[in-house]
Amino acid sequence: MRVTREFKFDAAHYLPNYPGKCAMMHGHTYKMEVTLEGNINQDTHMVMDFHELGDKVKPTVEKFDHHLINEYLSYPTVELMVEYVWNELYPILGEKLQSIRMWEGPLSYAEKTR
Repeated sequence: MRVTREFKFDAAHYLPNYPGKCAMMHGHTYKMEVTLEGNINQDTHMVMDFHELGDKVKPTVEKFDHHLINEYLSYPTVELMVEYVWNELYPILGEKLQSIRMWEGPLSYAEKTR
């Protein structure tokens, strides 16, 4: 069984030495989907409680929300942001972590899956 929770945040970034407009600081509204896969717990009848999942992901989202992403990544593409988040969440969520999909605006996303 797979379950997904969505998170949203606003952040700014710039791509150093990029040959275009993205070299200038600008912002996006990001949407991130965290998907878990596992068996349904017979006591809770859930793979993981969505509230619990939110509590586990919230510290990572708060790092980015209304911040300059370049403080965490020297070249903050959405692909590298997904890698960063994966590396933060995998030790917390373990083998249940199936995928992270991050939307940079409404039209484009990067995704990492197991």
